[in-house]
Order: sequence, then C-alpha cells, then structure tokens
Amino acid sequence: MKETITGTVEIKPEIIQKLEKEIKDISDFKKNIENFLEKSTTELLEIILGGAIKLNVSDIHIEPVKKETKLRIRVDGILQDVLLFEEKIYRALLSRIKIVSGLKLNIAKSPQDGRFSILIPEAIVVRTSTLPAEY
Repeated sequence: MKETITGTVEIKPEIIQKLEKEIKDISDFKKNIENFLEKSTTELLEIILGGAIKLNVSDIHIEPVKKETKLRIRVDGILQDVLLFEEKIYRALLSRIKIVSGLKLNIAKSPQDGRFSILIPEAIVVRTSTLPAEY
C-alpha cells in the first residue's frame, strides 16, 4: 500500500543555489535566516529547511520560550541554538508547518504528528510533531 504525504514544500532552485554558496556553518545559517525574518512565512520556511539540508541537520526544533522562540538544530547528534525570533514569526511558522503537515490548526493542548515532503528536486520526507508546553 502506497502512503501519501499530506503536503509539500518546494524550495526554489535559486534559493538552493544561494544556500549552497552562502552556508558553510551555523553562523552562516543564522545570517541567512535573519535576512528572511521579515519576508513571507513560506520563504522563511524554505530558508530554514534548505539551510538545514545543506548542513545535514537531523532535527529542527522550534521552541517557544517566555517572550520569544528558539530555533535549534541537531548536527552530528548535538542540539545547537541558532537564533531567537519573536512570537508573531513563531505563530506564522507553526501555522505553515501544520498546514503542510496535515495537522489541525486549532489543536494546541494535545500532541500531533504529521509529515510532508521537501522537493529539492528529489523528495525528502519530513516528520513533524507538536507537543503542548508551557509557552
């Protein structure tokens, strides 16, 4: 039985080329994300996912804390902080990820699991999980 993936994120070829040239380490990854914080949520998600692929990241954690949100990535088994961003960006990213993952937007007090594909041109399947937390 063939399984279906709920949604897809297609990273534009020009973004892939830009990330290939510009991202060598986590510091470069952070700078690229900062340049897209005020752009569309779709573009920001493409930069986060594309940069994570370039750095061979196994996990991306988006963790709300008291007044802002931490972006952390796991590289070679070690979870590392990338940057902090404001709550409105977190809310927009969360909604976008939930939509492409087939998760319910109005559920926040229960865990949810979903998945989506990243097309770059080959497909990478991404598992998503949301967990209720203090913030």
